[in-house]
This record gives sequence, C-alpha cells and structure tokens, in this order.
Amino acid sequence: MAGVENTADKKARFEAATETIDSFVNLKEAELECARERSSVLRKSWNEGSLEIPNGKYYELLEESERDLNSILGEVATLRSEKNKIVGELTDISLFQQEVQAARSRDWSYIDLLISRYLPVHGAIKSVKPTNSDARRPQFRKALIEASGSLSSDGKSLWCPISKAFWPAIALTAGHIVKVNVGDNVAFALFGTPEYEKSHIWSKKNGILMLEEYEEAWDAGRFVIVPKLRDDGSEDETLKIVVLDRSLLDEKAAINRPWGKALDGLELQFKTSLRPLKRYLYFKFVMTMLRRQRGEAPGAAQDRHKAGDIAKKLWMSPGGYLKDSTLYALSRQAGVMEDEKAIEFWNLMSKPEPVSELAEEVSKTLALTAELGMSLPDEKGKGRETASGNLDDEEIDE
Repeated sequence: MAGVENTADKKARFEAATETIDSFVNLKEAELECARERSSVLRKSWNEGSLEIPNGKYYELLEESERDLNSILGEVATLRSEKNKIVGELTDISLFQQEVQAARSRDWSYIDLLISRYLPVHGAIKSVKPTNSDARRPQFRKALIEASGSLSSDGKSLWCPISKAFWPAIALTAGHIVKVNVGDNVAFALFGTPEYEKSHIWSKKNGILMLEEYEEAWDAGRFVIVPKLRDDGSEDETLKIVVLDRSLLDEKAAINRPWGKALDGLELQFKTSLRPLKRYLYFKFVMTMLRRQRGEAPGAAQDRHKAGDIAKKLWMSPGGYLKDSTLYALSRQAGVMEDEKAIEFWNLMSKPEPVSELAEEVSKTLALTAELGMSLPDEKGKGRETASGNLDDEEIDE
C-alpha cells in the first residue's frame, strides 16, 4: 500500500512540477517577446532619426538591450532543452518536502537557480555546450591548414582565400561557419549524422581560414558567402561573397586587400579541393538573414534580392539540410515574423503541414538554441598561433 501511495505521490509531484515549469516557460517567453520588441523599437527609432541622443548613448543602450535579450533567450532555450532534467529535480522527494513544496512551486527565483546550473559561463545552454572547446581549437586550426593546403612553401605564412594572398599566420583565424556555441547536439538534430567526420562543429568542412577582419565582418552579418550558380541554374563549386551591409560598400578600399565594394561578388580562391559543406553555409546564411530581419538592420528587406538566385533556391527547396518546421520556427523566433510574413519569407504556398506536438516543440527548441548559439560570440583562446597551427605555450591564455 505504501508503494502505491508513494507512486501516486510522485505522480502528483511530477504533474505539479511540469505545470510549474510550463507556466514559467510561458512567462519567460512573454518576457522574451517584450525584450525583442524593445530592441526592435530602439533600432527602428534610431534609423528613423526620432531619437535625439548621441551616437555613444545609442550604442550603449543597444548593447544593453542585446545583452538582456541574449540573457532571456538563454533562459528560455535552457528551460526547453533541459525541461526533463529540471522537472526531475523538482520531482525528487528530497526537493519536495511537505513544508517547502508549495513555496518552491511558486518561487521563480528557485527555478532561476536551477536554470543557472545548466548555463555555462558565457550564457550558452548546457545541452549545446562544446566539450573541451579550447583544447580542440588548435587541433581544428591545424587540421584545416593541412587539408586546405594553406601553408606557404617556406612554412612561414598562410593563404587567405578571400584576399587571395599569403599572410603572417597570426593575422588569420580558423573561422567556424556553424559556431562552436551551437554545439554538436543541436548540429546533429539540424543536419543529421555527419557524413565525413564524427563532429559537425569540428569538421574541416565547417571552417574557412581567413583574415580576422573578414571573419568579424562575416560573423557580424555584413556579408554572406554563398555558392555561385552556373548558367543552367546548378550550383558551382565556386564560392562568392554577397555584401548585405550597405555601409560596408561605402568604406574605403584597403591598400593590400579587398574591402568595401571590392568584396561584393568576389570569388574565393582555395589551394586544394577542400570546400565547406554547403549545408553549413546555408545555415549561416539563414541565421544572418534572420538576425538582420529581427534587428531591422538598414537594407535588411532587400537581403533576399541581393542574394539573388541562391536565396531563391534555398527558400524554395530547403530539402534535407534543415527541416521545414525548424526553418519556419527559426523565422518566427529569430526573425520575429507573423505567419503571413514567415510564409512570404520562405516563399511557401501556406504554413507548413502540422506536425506532432512533440516535433513542434523540438523545432522551436532547436530554433531557440541555434539562435542563441549563433548570437553569442565564440570564446577563443588568446594564444599566438604559428603558421603550422600550433600555439606558443607562453602566449596561451585559456
């Protein structure tokens, strides 16, 4: 009889804990929408010239707004991805003594504490946190250098496929396309089982060696890298740059490397047959477009037009790269789009066919975690890297 009572009691606690977490998710998601709206209004007001504040103050407010947004986004993504673990902790008899059960069910700060246990230092959620990422970066860089044939004949410099020139090794970075913060768990769900290596994130096909200023501009959404199309509409192996940020076009050209207008339409030149997987480029493309849409960046409405047939091909047939429901969820989460706008954005005839409630929840969680991972800067070691890809021990600051 006692066993039956314990089972019934545990079931009641489980249901209460689940209801509590679901309520908290709803509360946090409403808070997330408010944060997005605040950020959007701030950007829009500034772009329209209705904010009479100094530039410095605007960027201070914008940074604070984005910091708050990423913080809440991390909480929502964590609640969704770690829901079962958190419910399990709330259900555990040691956490639900009679005298504290009701109080803890109402105590959001207690749940916040639970969430914080699943958040690593920089705000990315635990379920997508990379393992030993700092230790793997030099290995990733070295493997990319070898596979791409980027090392000069004298072994002192590296090839940048954008500038089409050799540079001192310290000037180049092994840039991830799908960022480390996205993590392999989410990458597996989005892209399926890796075809070439055990990891999507640390695959040589998820990286391009380039000058650091190019990576910064790429990550900031100032340009995208897409496959070139042949005359018959099929994709070429050639990759090219499409500049999205109009202000970049107005920046002065650099003396010794392509910049400004010279970047738009520039074709990358590689030393070997190694190329990034197009699915990774597509994903970064999608996230860049949607983040610009969400932030109402100047010219964002023209992004698809600028990207031309590549964008049209992607919107029309996402195929096996990313699930339609996840793409749709990404546009709703990262792009802050209503159904009608999301349908138009993805060039769909109608909203995607309904899927199971579980699949819908998984898609939404993937969208949130992917957005969070691509929004947060990757934590990088500060060691001075040699041409061969190794780090000088005395310079390492991990």
